[in-house]
Amino acid sequence: MGAELISYVSSAEGVSAAVQNGADGVIASIAFGSAPGLTSQEFSRAGEFCRVRGVKIYGALECAVADFMYPSAVATLGDIWLCGADGIVVRDPGLLLSLGHVLPDCPVILSGEMNIHNKDALKAARAMGGDKVILPTNISVDTVRDLADFPPVELWITVHGFLCPGQGRSCIFSAFSGGESQLRSRCSRLCLKAFATGTKNSQPFTMKELCLANRLPELSALGISAFILDGTDRRPE
Repeated sequence: MGAELISYVSSAEGVSAAVQNGADGVIASIAFGSAPGLTSQEFSRAGEFCRVRGVKIYGALECAVADFMYPSAVATLGDIWLCGADGIVVRDPGLLLSLGHVLPDCPVILSGEMNIHNKDALKAARAMGGDKVILPTNISVDTVRDLADFPPVELWITVHGFLCPGQGRSCIFSAFSGGESQLRSRCSRLCLKAFATGTKNSQPFTMKELCLANRLPELSALGISAFILDGTDRRPE
């Protein structure tokens, strides 16, 4: 069985576009606190749309969760699981442990924002209950090859989308201007803006988009279970 093609989406329209264009699965961002995404009702409708078409749907809550937010975060993800999610994507280790106790039958996928990039981290992820791991976007193929020999954790990898200059998107650059932060799933993407450097403006932090289309056969041979398209901040079309 080959690798599945899974698309990140942040709206109901994005779910429809991904499914209609051949995705095997979608990862839908879940609205929580200030983090944007689908509500439980929208996720339920999106789940029905996917199920009748044989497409998997996962809910994603990838913000860092403060102690006082854990009860509501777990309750939100419990609603998403009851709505028919095929699994939950999280970045917060405490939330991962909580889900193992509250939703023991729910497959949990560890977000690329957890920055799991070595075998020790992979072992820890498995010990905490992670079933699948999304590798960070700035990981090398040699590291992927090394991690691919470590069963039984499934490895997913992003093959197209925004390439963050921060390791595992653990960046607080935008938090210094406006208070938005990727730790709350609300990055303002300051790295894409022009900055004055001497007498001219430039974009010293802007990186080219990630595109691994020509590496898919190599990654598939390593046993990668899913290729991910990052459509979180893109228009459905």
